[in-house]
Amino acid sequence: MRLFKALPAALGLIALATVAPATAAQAAPASQEGGVSITAYSDCPSGWFCAWEHANAQGRMVRFQTGSANLQGQNFNDQISSVYNRTNRIWCTYTDANYGGTLWRVSVDWRGNVPAHMNDRISSLRGC
Repeated sequence: MRLFKALPAALGLIALATVAPATAAQAAPASQEGGVSITAYSDCPSGWFCAWEHANAQGRMVRFQTGSANLQGQNFNDQISSVYNRTNRIWCTYTDANYGGTLWRVSVDWRGNVPAHMNDRISSLRGC
């Protein structure tokens, strides 16, 4: 009888544990190179290059100080739709991993939506 009373409570705790971390992880600020969170343009810190999965800085965000040769490592390959360059150098984005393919340069302090020909096609990026 005890097992039947304890089982629903245990299942409830398991369900809560599996839902709670996902919610907390989405709301947490990006804390390191390639960290991912949900933010807006104003949340991109000075000295970082930030990118979002949706237009107008919506959805998940990833940020860099040195770049990434393959955005699969951040689970962001071909998912960038807006960026903010808060560094003191131009950044180069590429349609292929390892800095290949079509190039799009992002000026210092530029923020906005990725051009249509690069939208959801960026696979690597770095300061150039």
